[in-house]
Amino acid sequence: MIYGVFFRQLLATAVIGELADSGYDTEHWRLDGLSRPHKIVNADPKLGANQVRYQARFVDDATGYVYNISVNCDPVTIAFGVIKEASGK
Repeated sequence: MIYGVFFRQLLATAVIGELADSGYDTEHWRLDGLSRPHKIVNADPKLGANQVRYQARFVDDATGYVYNISVNCDPVTIAFGVIKEASGK
């Protein structure tokens, strides 16, 4: 599996870019926490067989609002799949 500052930066960039394109105001977002990867129940069609899901916590430094984001990832290719607000389940 991949860990460390480099991966965290890639993930943060992917999340902020994807959600900004979806209409979120991500200008003041920062990655505040990242879970260990866990298995995906329903496969992400954008990713290969090694896919996992991370739960990322972002804070909007302008408002203090916390966003919990689900991020599907293939740790072998470092490709990102579905990125969305966590459902809370």
